[in-house]
Amino acid sequence: MAEHVRSEARVRAVLFEPLDGLKRPKGLTVEAFEKMRARVMRRLSYMTEENLRGLAELVARQARGAWPKEGLVLSWAFALQVPPPRESDY
Repeated sequence: MAEHVRSEARVRAVLFEPLDGLKRPKGLTVEAFEKMRARVMRRLSYMTEENLRGLAELVARQARGAWPKEGLVLSWAFALQVPPPRESDY
């Protein structure tokens, strides 16, 4: 559990904090944006710092002043570093 917390903290520090100046996506309330950020931090907690830095650069280039939609950010992240397989009984 502690590793997961550190991983989310890494996503916050490397991806979100450097891009704090970006506005939230159009149409999202502050509460919805914070929930989106939490989901993204949780979903990308597997990523290395190097790949998170690359993702931050990509987001900054594509942002046009506001955060891109969640799906775009996740698809870019998955292209940079494939998530590990989830545990499954199948």
